[in-house]
Amino acid sequence: MVQCRNRHANTGANIDFDARLPMQKSNEEINLSSVILRISLKDATGDLIKYGLATSKEQLSRQEYYSLNFTNDIYLLAGTDTFPCIDSHMEQLYMDLPYRTFILYFGDHAVGVNDKILIMDKVFSNKVVLVSINKRL
Repeated sequence: MVQCRNRHANTGANIDFDARLPMQKSNEEINLSSVILRISLKDATGDLIKYGLATSKEQLSRQEYYSLNFTNDIYLLAGTDTFPCIDSHMEQLYMDLPYRTFILYFGDHAVGVNDKILIMDKVFSNKVVLVSINKRL
């Protein structure tokens, strides 16, 4: 994955937000209104959901946020237009990994490589993060 890095040093770990368009297979239609987003811990070990948290209640709260409310904090910036994220789906993992991958959907707008993803990062930095979208691999 070609990386679009937005690092946050104030969390004790570097966090990368990487976005790319889905790969199109030869005879398969592609959803042009979707983006793959990966949030990763860099220079740290452990699970992204558990990172920096002490209790299982805090971990459950973070898991719930990414599963249910993260969609509300994501926008697509396309030129002078802004599109809210209609739906996001987090991959289901059964092991501790330092990243999570999300599929983001933006309705009828065809996402392009000149568009950007705006994320209100409420988990690690409490800042607005702007992520460039990379081409399909």
